[in-house]
Amino acid sequence: MRSALVAVVLLMSACTADAPGGQGTQACTKALYDPCNDEHDCTSGQCQGFTGGPTPVCTQSCIQGGGACPNQGSTTVPCDTTSFCRPPAPNTCTL
Repeated sequence: MRSALVAVVLLMSACTADAPGGQGTQACTKALYDPCNDEHDCTSGQCQGFTGGPTPVCTQSCIQGGGACPNQGSTTVPCDTTSFCRPPAPNTCTL
């Protein structure tokens, strides 16, 4: 009986936070333009938030006027003034 009470207390005190960031039911794969919390959530190693833009996303460096950023599906992704590829919205997935 005592061990059952201890188990219940432990379960009630366990962390129950929601999964951070993202949306959708498919798990993120750390690809470009997936939502992220930090660089460890991205294959590129770059997680960037944008002022007035989407939530932080996995991105890559770019040079304005240089080579184009990879498309997001069929959508063209511009190189913003901070020299990162800035998608209009993050990919639909859950971290």
